[in-house]
Amino acid sequence: MKTYFYPIAVTIAIWISVSPWIQAQSNLGQKKFEFGVSPEASNLEEVKVKMNMPPKPAQSHNFNRSIPHVDEIHSEIRWYALENAANDQYWESVDQSRLWIEFELGASLQEPQIAAFLETFNLDKVLRESQFKDVTNFWIFDLPNASREDVLEIINAATQIDGILFAEPSAIYKKHYTPNDPLYEQQWGPFVTSFDQAWDQGIGGNSWNVVAVIDDACDWLHEDLYDQVWYGYDYANFDFDITPDIAEDTHGTHTTGTVAATIGNGIGVAGMVNDTVYFAKVGTGDGGLSDAGIVEAVYDIASIERVMAVNMSLGADAPNAAMEQACDFAWNSGQLLIVASGNNGQSVIGFPAAYSSCVAVGSIGADGEQLYLTGYSQNGNEQELVAPGGDLNTGFGIMSCLPNNQYGAEEGTSMAAPHVTGLAGLMKNLNEDLTVALGEPVSTAQLDGESAFKIYPNPATDRLFIDIKIETNEAVLEIFDITGKQVRSIPVNQLNRTEIDIQSLNSGIYILRMRTEKGIASSRFVKTYPE
Repeated sequence: MKTYFYPIAVTIAIWISVSPWIQAQSNLGQKKFEFGVSPEASNLEEVKVKMNMPPKPAQSHNFNRSIPHVDEIHSEIRWYALENAANDQYWESVDQSRLWIEFELGASLQEPQIAAFLETFNLDKVLRESQFKDVTNFWIFDLPNASREDVLEIINAATQIDGILFAEPSAIYKKHYTPNDPLYEQQWGPFVTSFDQAWDQGIGGNSWNVVAVIDDACDWLHEDLYDQVWYGYDYANFDFDITPDIAEDTHGTHTTGTVAATIGNGIGVAGMVNDTVYFAKVGTGDGGLSDAGIVEAVYDIASIERVMAVNMSLGADAPNAAMEQACDFAWNSGQLLIVASGNNGQSVIGFPAAYSSCVAVGSIGADGEQLYLTGYSQNGNEQELVAPGGDLNTGFGIMSCLPNNQYGAEEGTSMAAPHVTGLAGLMKNLNEDLTVALGEPVSTAQLDGESAFKIYPNPATDRLFIDIKIETNEAVLEIFDITGKQVRSIPVNQLNRTEIDIQSLNSGIYILRMRTEKGIASSRFVKTYPE
């Protein structure tokens, strides 16, 4: 089981009702321009960059956040192509004409053994190389008309070359949604996730907090996104134009709208949080996604201290060592990668959602009466959360922004993940001390909550009973609310059964954590009002 900052875990909560909601459209407020761009500018050529954070590509990556060693993730480097040599599904999910080779940091193609290897297999045409050599030293070589056997021969030979960490064919990444049925102007996601109650505590708006979205493209001049999307870079084409290249590039605008469309402006829809958005464009201009662009976006965004939550509504059916190592790097840099699980309805989570350093999000649908796991949503052991992803067949799609000041409903785990990203951003805004990990010292043992103590009743209205199951000399019980703030600390004297009065707590979901000399255990409970 993966460990994340504990408030995220509570989003597997109680889904309470289904209600449509769409805000009326009204006039757009005064647009804002910076760095000397004219307010009268009306075309893209005049408005290329709103702000510059930081210039791209970055020359080095320095990190100010300290992730406790116990919470770091270091996945074993895998040679996935060799592991899947006979797996037809794997080879249908990769591009055999693009060979990705990851070298050790500092290794050069001119080193004798490496140069001889490249010459032996005619690897003389480079399609792309890493822009961030201080964190990843990859090169992608052209292999036109290569067969599976050709690729495996090269990769087997690469295992014997000093300086090569792994080699594999490029993964084919897809956007996770399948629009097909008529659209309905209903926005029910915030209601079933109780965001309308969360907004009573705040809606975001702290410009220092940044959520990131990695997707095909974004119409950041959209009337409902203009005040939110301030930073962006095109990691596929190396420029600052993150707008759609083709009419089909609507996916990123839609996911960004769910994360952060302006709340309460009388226009269109309401996003989950109103913090600043950094958008990483990875669309290739032909409807596809750039594998190298995605990987480099993950590495580069990890250098932006202000970003904690990153939305990735994309995935591949094949595992990929390059992406796995990038995701580990982002997690160890203090960032939460929230990833759509996939839409093929299988009980196997897609990639990168399945990696330990990512939060895998599945999809629930609605029919006006009940909620359910959608038939298209992938599910499996690696899936942590489900969130509203929509069901167009029942008329309850997820309403959000589309390019050119349009709106529309879509369905998919791509639509579910942004709800969770918005929640993470909102909690960070309410409690800036939150981190992606529990952050306990290495010497502090993490105990299993169910084995350490029992909570009952759960849900509870006025009091909780805690049975402590481990032998301990002293214990302290701490209660945290959904924002991560501690609301109660209770020293425990009677070390078997303890009663806690919770009448003064507001209804909602809480984390109960027990500290003992043997370690820390935690579990969640629900406080409800008496019927």
